[in-house]
Amino acid sequence: MQPRRVILLIAVILAVTAIAAALAPAPHTTQGPSTAPPSRTATAPPPAPATPPTITFAVPAAKHPPVRTVRAGEHVVVEVAAATAGQASIPALGLSGSAEPGTPAMFDVIVPAGRAAITFEPTLGSPETIGTLAGTS
Repeated sequence: MQPRRVILLIAVILAVTAIAAALAPAPHTTQGPSTAPPSRTATAPPPAPATPPTITFAVPAAKHPPVRTVRAGEHVVVEVAAATAGQASIPALGLSGSAEPGTPAMFDVIVPAGRAAITFEPTLGSPETIGTLAGTS
């Protein structure tokens, strides 16, 4: 009977020790005599990406639709400003978007080599070419 009591006493002491260790706060460690926070050097933020140039075509088109020449491979934004609601498109690139008065259609493109017609189809009307985007090398 005596050995059982000793084992029970050891088990209780181990349990109390484990609970005390779990509840005690973690010790604070210092990395050296200095208590000042490390200084942070100011670094400049990365430069903002350059905004691509905007090429605007207007509806209704002039008697002779304009040809806008840009270097092939250049990143541009093509804007189609319309006086009436309709669908603007660049069929050669497979792009289309709606345009309304005050809300132009916008196309973010990499200019291909060659010519790409810019068309506009009013809600109640037939499509017309309003300009050409020409990519030169």
